[in-house]
Amino acid sequence: MTRLLALLLMVTLVPLPVCASGPCAAIGPVDQKLDRELNQHVANAMNLPDATVRQVFRSGTWRILYVTSSRADGAYLFYSASPAQALPVAIWAGAARTDETAGVERWVHENAVGIPRDLAKCFAVYVTTRRSM
Repeated sequence: MTRLLALLLMVTLVPLPVCASGPCAAIGPVDQKLDRELNQHVANAMNLPDATVRQVFRSGTWRILYVTSSRADGAYLFYSASPAQALPVAIWAGAARTDETAGVERWVHENAVGIPRDLAKCFAVYVTTRRSM
């Protein structure tokens, strides 16, 4: 019985993406550890010297980075390639209600042309139902 309790405790302590199931399985968001190089690329692209990447969503070559700064509200930056090689193709800031999932997904497809469907769906579900405001 003690082994079972220890195993259950270990399983609950394993870090998982916030949306480990459903449309976000294997996509994210994953809390970003300090990555000075990534932060520097984003800071340069956004002209925000203290930009910090907090979360990362991934599918194929695409990335959505949640970025914070003392000079601007937090925002999601959409990249079709590595942030070291490309500028964001779209930026999302603000909030969305739970009944706006389809609208957010439509916005993503219209503004981040070519984004994988799974990433667009995950993002829409996350910002409308799972994101803490």
